[in-house]
Amino acid sequence: LIEGQLLIPKGSSSSISFQVPKEFGSFPQESFAVEYNSNKVATVSCPDQSTDNFTISVLDNTLEELNTTFNFLAQLTPDAKSEIINPKTIAYSFYSSEGDVFNDSINYAAKNISAVTTDGGIYTT
Repeated sequence: LIEGQLLIPKGSSSSISFQVPKEFGSFPQESFAVEYNSNKVATVSCPDQSTDNFTISVLDNTLEELNTTFNFLAQLTPDAKSEIINPKTIAYSFYSSEGDVFNDSINYAAKNISAVTTDGGIYTT
């Protein structure tokens, strides 16, 4: 699960893009809405397959500053999965079109993929 935080300044109607690390794939195939107080305030577009860039389009000029979160499912790519053979922590960097870099880490526990298991990863917040 990838979670993003979106801050929309008062009166803004601009768009912003962000890039998900290359280790992730299987993204949503369709655009989806971002809501604030049950109102649709932005749309997140499907990624550009060559760059994994998502675009967030603000729908209207806002009358107040908005701070909300959104999330979507993703999976590790086969290459990224094959790199996890021992327990380890991997840091991932997400880049925005504004020049910001957001880093987050996931603690992985290597699992036998032919055995039935639960809790394949341990996530820190």
